[in-house]
Amino acid sequence: MIVLTPLFMLTPCRRLKRREKNRVAAQRSRKRQMQRADLLHEACELLEQRNKSLKREVTDTTPTDLISNHPSLSGFNHAVGSHCKAL
Repeated sequence: MIVLTPLFMLTPCRRLKRREKNRVAAQRSRKRQMQRADLLHEACELLEQRNKSLKREVTDTTPTDLISNHPSLSGFNHAVGSHCKAL
């Protein structure tokens, strides 16, 4: 079990050491937090760019492009075209 001594009960030298140790730990923590925030910001920007690109792709794609590029529907366009001509 760890027993924490209140700061006012420590000797001045130990108090200064503890404060310095805490200050350094706080700096490291803030630095890690900033690094995480920077990484999240970069990831967000990349995802926004990808989203814009995909939206542009959807806007520029026609239904016939979707059918002709889909492997299981490749014969569908030909079958529909021939059926429509027969009517």
